[in-house]
Amino acid sequence: MKVAILISGLVRTWNQSFKTLKEEIIDKNPNICFDFYLTPWDHTHCRNKHRSDYNTTKFEVTEDTFENIKKLYNPKYFDVLSYDEAKNNIKTDPIVQETHGIIKSRIPSYGDEFLWNSMFMAHYGMYLNYQRFLKHSDDEKYDLILKGRFDLAYGNIFENPIDHNVLNVCEPQFALGFNNFLALSKPEIMREYFCSYEKLKCKDFITKFPVRFPECFLRILFEDKLIPIHHVLHESSIIRE
Repeated sequence: MKVAILISGLVRTWNQSFKTLKEEIIDKNPNICFDFYLTPWDHTHCRNKHRSDYNTTKFEVTEDTFENIKKLYNPKYFDVLSYDEAKNNIKTDPIVQETHGIIKSRIPSYGDEFLWNSMFMAHYGMYLNYQRFLKHSDDEKYDLILKGRFDLAYGNIFENPIDHNVLNVCEPQFALGFNNFLALSKPEIMREYFCSYEKLKCKDFITKFPVRFPECFLRILFEDKLIPIHHVLHESSIIRE
């Protein structure tokens, strides 16, 4: 079986995360061929303590760090993306400005920049990652695509058989939905996941459905497409700095 692992976003605790990925997924599943497609942002920043706040402190990521990431992951594709350039692209899009305003009006407790980062930039980063995967995967045929993170402590998601016809979400089920932590399915379903940004910039979709918190967005999207969601419970969590 061949599995493509796509990871985008802030590198944060990448070295600790890779250790768990190697021990729990790669080493425990020698019968699976894993290929990595990585598009980290060019800087990182601290997590917000409160959703009303936005920590503007940036930490530049050195070239040595990116080289070390490439050595460990040995990706089929690697590209460092400009966070500020990407954010400017979406913040100057009139349609995105409008949908951002609609969602912000539903959750006034959210800080403006926090919403841009936690929802819009997170999904735009996944979208850019997926577009580069399509361009550089050289027509490789993958049985499954796994969406990962640079700050995730992985568990062995392949310990039990994987249903290829549902979206496998690797976190507990919350009342609102689920976060964009780790997901796994066949390529056709994962396309909907990685291209979720297209729905964030669709005024009709945002107006029609009660999209508020980031946790409910993906749930609403997949329920609308009648794609079943399966919560795979295993030992995984975000690694805090």
